[in-house]
Amino acid sequence: SIPVLAYWIADWRARAEAGLTGAMAAIAVLAVWLGGLQVTYFALGHGAAALVERLTPETTMSSERMEWIKARANIRRADAGATKAARECVDPATAKALAALPRGRVLSPLFFGTTVLALSDHSALSGPYHRAELPILDTLRAGSGTPEEARAVIDRHKIGYVVVCPTSREALLMVQEQDSGLFVDLMLGRPVAGLEAVAAPETYLQIYRVY
Repeated sequence: SIPVLAYWIADWRARAEAGLTGAMAAIAVLAVWLGGLQVTYFALGHGAAALVERLTPETTMSSERMEWIKARANIRRADAGATKAARECVDPATAKALAALPRGRVLSPLFFGTTVLALSDHSALSGPYHRAELPILDTLRAGSGTPEEARAVIDRHKIGYVVVCPTSREALLMVQEQDSGLFVDLMLGRPVAGLEAVAAPETYLQIYRVY
């Protein structure tokens, strides 16, 4: 799209300079340039999303999820000395916990897949890579679907471990938006069949071995 966009900007700039003078020409050219910037569409998209959110009736959050959010906030306050890396589970302790596991494929919330790849020799089912649409969809199905759907994804992709970072920003958004699902159930301490907790000392990371 870049060559097309460049031609569009040049064409409109020529039109503005030919048909306008002074401040109006400058304003027109500035408007054309702003219309060609990605940040403009980013801002418009976020503005529209915020408006929709304000107009959408709020859903009632269960007391269980509210208590979890409070407990998470308490953890962050109590461990104020913890670095952001530790709270997002991208620290050396997390790397050590992952390295202690026999090599396998990891199912995790979408944006944590990059951490798994960066900090360990494990493979990740998915990450925020737009060309990996099928693994992304399967991660979303596992994370927000029924237990049967989650197990089907685990079996189909031969998942060895499921990991979540309950103190991360991604985790908070999931619990705020979802009442259930594989990752939310694990973070809320609900039993999930076919998974066995693995100790991960000195890190907030939760690791589960598939059996």
